Amino acid sequence: MIAIYTRQSLDKKDSISIQTQEEFCRREAGISEETHVYTDRGFSGKNTDRPAFQTMMADLDRLPITKVVVYRLDRISRSLLDFADFIQTLEQRRISFVSATEKIDTATPMGRAMLYIVAVFAQLERETIAQRVRDNYYARLREGSVGGGPAPFGFRLQKIRRTGRLQTIYAPTKALSLVGQMFSYYLLPGQTLSSLLHQMQTEHPSLFSSWTTARLSCLLRSPVYVRADEDVRLYYLAQGAAVLSETSAFDGIHGCLLAGKDGPHPALAIGAHEGIVDSGLFLACQQKLHQNRPLKNSGKGKYSFLTGQIHCAGCGHAFSVRLSACAQGKVAYFVCSGRYLHHTCALRQTHRVADVEQAIGEAINKRLASFSLPDTVSPQTLSAIESRRALLLQRLEEDASLPSAYIAHRLADLDQEEAALTQGAAPMALPDFFSLSFEQKKAVAACLIQNVILGPGQIRLCWK
Repeated sequence: MIAIYTRQSLDKKDSISIQTQEEFCRREAGISEETHVYTDRGFSGKNTDRPAFQTMMADLDRLPITKVVVYRLDRISRSLLDFADFIQTLEQRRISFVSATEKIDTATPMGRAMLYIVAVFAQLERETIAQRVRDNYYARLREGSVGGGPAPFGFRLQKIRRTGRLQTIYAPTKALSLVGQMFSYYLLPGQTLSSLLHQMQTEHPSLFSSWTTARLSCLLRSPVYVRADEDVRLYYLAQGAAVLSETSAFDGIHGCLLAGKDGPHPALAIGAHEGIVDSGLFLACQQKLHQNRPLKNSGKGKYSFLTGQIHCAGCGHAFSVRLSACAQGKVAYFVCSGRYLHHTCALRQTHRVADVEQAIGEAINKRLASFSLPDTVSPQTLSAIESRRALLLQRLEEDASLPSAYIAHRLADLDQEEAALTQGAAPMALPDFFSLSFEQKKAVAACLIQNVILGPGQIRLCWK
C-alpha cells in the first residue's frame, strides 16, 4: 500500500491545489498500486501538528504501507528537525519516501542525499522569512508604529499616514483618564493590587467587573502610559531592554512601546501617542510592584525534603510526589510532571521517595564527613583568657598590698584552663543526617544540593 499525503495552507490562484498534488502523486505511485490519501486543508507547514498527517503517522504501524509519496518536500514540513524525525520514522519501518516533482526517492543513496540537501534549503528559506518579519516588526516600532495586537486599556487603534505611508498608532479614549488615577491610587499607603481592584470595580463596575489582579498588574507595569524621559530610558536599560529610539526621543511627553516583554530580549521604543503618567509616578509604582512580587512556592513539600530539587533526565521537568495505595499502605513515589501533567516526556520510570532519600542522605553524610571542621576552641576564647591574665598582673603592679599568693593561684587557674582548652579539645562532630528533623534535612539539602537528576535506574546528584 502507498500513502499519498497532500497539504494546502491557503486556496489561492497561484497555489497548487489538492487535486493537482494528488494527480502527480498517483502517477508516481503507479495505477496498479493500492493507495490511501491523507489531506490537510488550511494548515501551515511550519510544524507537523496536523490531523491528517498525524493519522498517517499512526497508520504506518497499523496498515501495510511501503511508501509515502508527496507532491513536494515542503508538503511534509519546512522545519528541518521535523522533517528529519519524519524520515527517521520511515527508515525505522523500512518505508521509502518519494517526492513526485523533485524526483527524490529514498530507496536510492543519491535520493537520500538529495533529500537532506533540499530540506536544509527549505529550513533556510523559512528562517530567512522569519528574520525578515522580525526586522520589519522592529522597524515599525522605531517609527512609533504599533507592532500588532489589540490596543491597551484606554487606547484604540488608529491608522494615520506618517512618513509617506499608512501606520497604526494608539489614540486615546475616554477611559484613559482613569489610568492616571489608578497609578496615583496604587501609591497610597496600604494600597495593594487587590484593594485597588476592589475600588475600581466599586466605582466603575461596567469597566472592571471582569478584571483580575494579574491584569491590573500588567496595566501598572506597561510603559505605554508613561511620559517617557531620560529616567525611564535608563530604567529599561537597567532591566536589560534594547532601546530602539534615540535618546532625544525621550522628551517627557510621548509614551513607549514595549515588545517581547516576556522574552529574554525585550525592546523599547517611543510611540507616536502621548503618555498620561509622569515618569516619577510610574517609576515609583514599578518599585512598589517589584517589592510586592509574590514569593516562589518553593521548599513547601511535605512528603520529601527533596521537593523542588529533583528533575527528569529526559525532559528536565520537576518531579512531584504522588501517593499510591498498596498492601503496606500508602507509598510515596516521585513522578515526572512532564509526563503526567504536560504529556511531553516519553521516559517511563518509577522511583520510591524512600529509596531516593536514602541514597541522597548517604551521599550527604559522606559529603559532610569530607569537610574540614574547626576545633571547638575559638581565638576569641583564648584572647579572653589572655586579657584576664594581663589584668591580674596589672593589679599586682598597681597595688602591692594584694596577696601575691592569691594572684599566683589565679594565674595558675588560668594556665590550667588554657591548657585544657588547647590540648584536650576535640574537633567538632556533625550529627548524622538521618537523625535530623524534616525541616533540618530540607535546610541542609538546600545548602548543599544544586539539583538531583532522575532517570530509569539512575540518580545523579549535582552539588553546589
